[in-house]
Order: sequence, then C-alpha cells, then structure tokens
Amino acid sequence: MQMGAGTQTRDFQDLARPYCAYEVQQDILWARNQGSQRRCDTHGEFSRMANSDQKFIRPRAGDGSSTGIERYMLLKAAFAHAQLSIRSGHYLEAMTVLESILTDRLGSMVGGALGHEVTLRLTLSGLIKLAKLGPAVDKESTYVAPPKKPFPDDLIGFLSGPMTDWWMLRNDAIHGMAKLRHVSDTSFSVRHSRLLEPALDGVRVLLELDRYDQREKSINGAGRSATWPDALAVDADIMARLAIS
Repeated sequence: MQMGAGTQTRDFQDLARPYCAYEVQQDILWARNQGSQRRCDTHGEFSRMANSDQKFIRPRAGDGSSTGIERYMLLKAAFAHAQLSIRSGHYLEAMTVLESILTDRLGSMVGGALGHEVTLRLTLSGLIKLAKLGPAVDKESTYVAPPKKPFPDDLIGFLSGPMTDWWMLRNDAIHGMAKLRHVSDTSFSVRHSRLLEPALDGVRVLLELDRYDQREKSINGAGRSATWPDALAVDADIMARLAIS
C-alpha cells in the first residue's frame, strides 16, 4: 500500500524494515518466525523508505573502509561512558549503553562465525536466539563453501545462562522502575539503589563475551576483535567494585 512519495508498508517478513519502538522488536521477530502476514500502517510507525534495504545491515570491517577504526573508537567511548555512569550513580544509563555494546559484539560473532545476516534492529535476545540456531544455511546458493561450525558448548552455555540472566535483569530494571506491583511496593529510590549490582554484572558479562569473541576469532583466523587493544579497558575504581561485589 502506497503512503506517499517513495514510501510503502511492508510485511513483517521484510527483513529491511526498521522498527519504530524498542519494546516491540521481539514481537516483530516472533511474528516473522511464525510467518505472520500482518501489515502495519502509519499509525504503527513501521513504514520505511523504499530502496533503503542496505541502510539497516550491520557494517562489517575488512573492506578497506574505516569501519574497523570507527567501530573501535565508538566502543571505547561507549564503554568509558558506561563506567562513568556507574561511577556517577546513573545505573540505568550504564545498563542501556552496556546492552548496546553487547549487542554489537554478539552481532559480530553471529554474523562472522555463523554467517547470519545481522541487521541493526536485532535485539540482544534475538541475537542469542540466532546463536543457538547455529550456522545459517543458504538453500538457494549453488556455491559450496566450507561449512561453518556452531558455537562451542561453553559459549552456548554462557549465552543461555549469564547473558540471558543479565538480559532479564535489564528488562526488569528498564521496564519495572515505575510499575506498582502491589500495595506498599518499594519506592523508586529503593529500586534505583539496587541497580548497582546489575550494572556491574553487565560489565562482567561484556568482558566475558569479549574473551569468547577473541578466542573464537583466533580459532577461526578471523583477525582481531573490534575491541582490541583497549576499547574495554576497565578503570581501577570499577575494577575494585567488580572485585568486592
């Protein structure tokens, strides 16, 4: 259905259409996996500009462009800001930035090691699901490439355990801060004061994912991680908090 000059609506199965609100991404992924043919109009805010499919594909390094150094600088600045946010008591902000870094790094692994097409609108939860599915299979291609291997069991265990646990903590923190669950529920200040540990857990999960990423890239001869050498350098005070918490 046309909606204006160069604009149209798309089915949920259109992989190139952007999302309009963070909270509904999982519904989009679920609907697409179920083969839903539902459509969204302008009120759903899911319309996209035609001929912009490549806009939402995660850029990859190695093509001679500045993608690698730009990603390194962005990751380094983002992690520094996450640490500053923890230091300043802005735990919700720290968790959202850490989640963004985690999504980028897991997207690199899922796209590079498993061959899945990674779009910029995939959530951390969606990427974990792709990782569990194993290597992508292109049934239409006539090119016979060396088969990609699924992630090893210890990495899958990490994604299914600590990372998924943190994702759930993040969801509760982001979406539950202002929800009254029962009479005499905890105040906002009490809830916020309890977010230091989830924020620190986000740092722990990120550092562990980075270790897996570097290991897998070394095994596969895929070069260095975008975090090399020091994008995820932990400040001394944050390291001390990690040690005692």
